[in-house]
This record gives sequence, structure tokens and C-alpha cells, in this order.
Amino acid sequence: PDHEGYNHVYPPETGIDLGASYLESDQQEGSWRRVQSTRPEVNLTKALGISRSPQSVAYAMTWIHSPKQQEVLSQFVVKNGKLWVNGQQVFAMHSRPMYYELREPFGFQQSVTLKAGWNQVLVKVAGADRGPALIFSLRLSDSRGAPIDGLIAGWKPEQVETLREERDKRFDNLERWYRVEVPPGTTALRWTSQPSAQTIYLDGQPARIDAAGRFRFPKLDYQRQPVLAIKLAARDELTDFLRFESGETDFHLGSWTRTGLTYYSGSAIYEKEGQPVLLDFGQVGVAAEVWLNDRKVGERLWEPFVMDVSSFLKPGNNRLKFIVTNASDAAERAIPDFRRYLELEEVRGAFISYSPPYMDVIDLNGLLGPVRLIPQRQITLSVPAGN
Repeated sequence: PDHEGYNHVYPPETGIDLGASYLESDQQEGSWRRVQSTRPEVNLTKALGISRSPQSVAYAMTWIHSPKQQEVLSQFVVKNGKLWVNGQQVFAMHSRPMYYELREPFGFQQSVTLKAGWNQVLVKVAGADRGPALIFSLRLSDSRGAPIDGLIAGWKPEQVETLREERDKRFDNLERWYRVEVPPGTTALRWTSQPSAQTIYLDGQPARIDAAGRFRFPKLDYQRQPVLAIKLAARDELTDFLRFESGETDFHLGSWTRTGLTYYSGSAIYEKEGQPVLLDFGQVGVAAEVWLNDRKVGERLWEPFVMDVSSFLKPGNNRLKFIVTNASDAAERAIPDFRRYLELEEVRGAFISYSPPYMDVIDLNGLLGPVRLIPQRQITLSVPAGN
């Protein structure tokens, strides 16, 4: 069963020896390997070349240097995993979820104490009967989820300054980019407590932050999603959440997903004031007179068969009446025929069916509809300031 590997205590849980070798269940020799992921998640199945099996188990270890003793929040995204910090188990969960995505809303948060100096972090990932890849992500943040300044990671304890120099050397001639969809109603971006941005772009056009630390947005068209792109030096990163100032805006009805509000939790105010309600009665052959609550709204002889009925509506039930007149040539096209009704006539021993008087096909003849009341789609969306 897939919980056996999760529960079994293997040697790395009692002491880590990076030079040790281990005999695996398939009699293959396993050992520690240095792996550097280029993505936020670590795929141990791929990195170690192990089989995808519910019985698979893998470990990952790193060192974190903290400039001081501090409480941090571990953001651990894993299906079945355990976490140790400085030899102490701080988290364990064998969840076997029915549905799971490798992102933080599906992960687990746990308060962890980092001591001043180097801290050893060990992760255990166990397979499951659904989605057996051994994959996880682990991020240390402050209590709000923001990055912590001064933390340095290394695969073994070394001189901190040496690691900083190596990191800075890797960052030479590189850039760090952030891309974010602009929330509806945004009036300004507050650029405070952040590193100095090399350039900010709004929909590909350079933008400028004023002396007060704000970038003030022009009126934006939310029929297409505005995008903000931020370029930093590679050694810098955002140290806090982006802060948008918001107000009222014209916005369309629909899902907030992929509108800049994808990760917004809160309320928004929808308002509609003085907007018309339209009556669309589709297709008519050929003329229509419209009455609403015993008041004549108007007549239509041609398309579009649409009227503004805002001032004719009342709360509760409303009585709608159409008087439809079709074309005069309908009667003229009737052809007199002695076979006025459906008859059966015996001809040489067979029965032949005759149709009643006919008329050439006139598709637009009467009220075809559909009949719909359509509220005006232009609305105002307001996100409370500060959110």
C-alpha cells in the first residue's frame, strides 16, 4: 500500500550522510545527488530517474542561512510528505487528496523557527496511488506570505559571503521580470518598500513612478486585459505584495478569473444606474405593434425589432402584448383547387394522397421570436480602496 513508504523510517530520517549509499527495494544502489531546480517546484522522480510508483519514496535536503533567529512560515505543497528543520519534525501529512494542484492554495502552512546561522531542512515525499510523481515545492515566508530578506540557501554550510559572491556572479547580465494583470478599477500602483525598478511597462509602454512612489494609471480599457510588466536587476526581487489603489470603472459581467482579480478575496460592488432595458422580439413577419401593461410602446415595420421599454416596466408581473400583421400576398398566393381537403383517390388500384390548398413558402410569417428582455450590459465595478 502507498502508506508503507510514508510510515517507514529510512536512514536519512535518523541522520544525513551525503556520502552514504542505500540499497533500494529493486536492489539498485541509491545515493544523494546535487540537484538545482530551475522552477519553484522540485520533481524528484525526474531529477533522480526513479520509477513512478505508489511505493516510491525520496528525500531532499538543503541548508538555509538566517541572519538572526526568527519565526517563519513554511509554504509546503506536497501530496504526501514530511518536513524536518534542524532534525526536528515540524510537519507530516498523508492526505491522498481526490483533487490537487501544485500551487500554494493546495499546500500546507506551518510556523517554523530558524536559528541564527545555518539551518538544515529535510523533506520526505512519498508516492500515492493517484499521481505517483514525487514532486513538491517549499517556500519560507513571513507571516503574510511575503519573501524574507537575508535568507541564503546552499547545499552545504559554507561562508555566507562566498555564497553571496557566487550568487551575484550568476546574476551578472541577467534580468528579473514580473508580469501581473491589472485589477479592474486600478487608479495607481504604490511602489513602496520595494527595490528600485529598472523599468515598468503598461501594455508594453514604459511608465514612470513619481516622487511619491506612485505610478498613476490612465483610464484603462478592460474589454482587453491590461498587463503590467516590471523589470528588476536579477539580484533583486519584490519584497512585498504589489499595492494597487482602486476606484470605479466600466466593466463587463463575467468571471473574475484572468481579470487581475484571480487571487482577490473580498467583495466588489456592482452598480447600474439609468441604464435601459431593451425588448428584443427577434424575427417578425412582417409588422408588430407592442403594448406593455396596457400602454402602447410603439410599432416596428423592419429590423431590428428592438425597443427600449425601461419606462414601461413596473415591479412584479408585467403584461406584454404583440399585435402582428403578416404580408397581404399570403392570401393572394392561395390557389383554388377542387382537392380542398386531404382526399384519397383510387387510381388503377393504388391510393394517391393529395395535399390541401397550398401557399408558397413564406418563412417570415407571424412572430418568430425569440422574445427577450435585455438589461443594458454596461455596468460599474468598484473594488474597495486599499484592496
